[in-house]
Amino acid sequence: MNRSNVDCDSVTLVIALSAVTGSNDLLELGQQIHGMAMKLGFNLDVTVANSLINMYSKAGCLSFARKVFASMEELDLVSWNSMITTYAQSDLEEESVTHYLGLLSDGFRPDNYTLASVLRACSSLTSGLSLVEQIHVHALKTGIVMDN
Repeated sequence: MNRSNVDCDSVTLVIALSAVTGSNDLLELGQQIHGMAMKLGFNLDVTVANSLINMYSKAGCLSFARKVFASMEELDLVSWNSMITTYAQSDLEEESVTHYLGLLSDGFRPDNYTLASVLRACSSLTSGLSLVEQIHVHALKTGIVMDN
């Protein structure tokens, strides 16, 4: 991007990050894109930050995903869902549930994706059944209906 004098904006960064996401061979390039985003001030853009969380999570770099999430000035449902899912898939069920509670505390309304991820996490916890029941009651009260 820099060599060809192409202007770099948040859309360009998100596209570049999606191109390297899922390939551990390209993680270093993704980290360079992260550095460029920071240099240009786009690391605070919620869409760019969500793409960074996704890239680091899929590469198994939870500490980097956590740092990006913690540094975000603005969170959206995608931000929360990304971390809830990352923790659930990484067998960090308590962290997943904690982030679900954080999502609720911040006033976000969970969607089907949120519920599927947190329920997956609950299934591995000793207190899981109680949590599942509480989440189910909350989903019913708020009108969230899970698709089949």
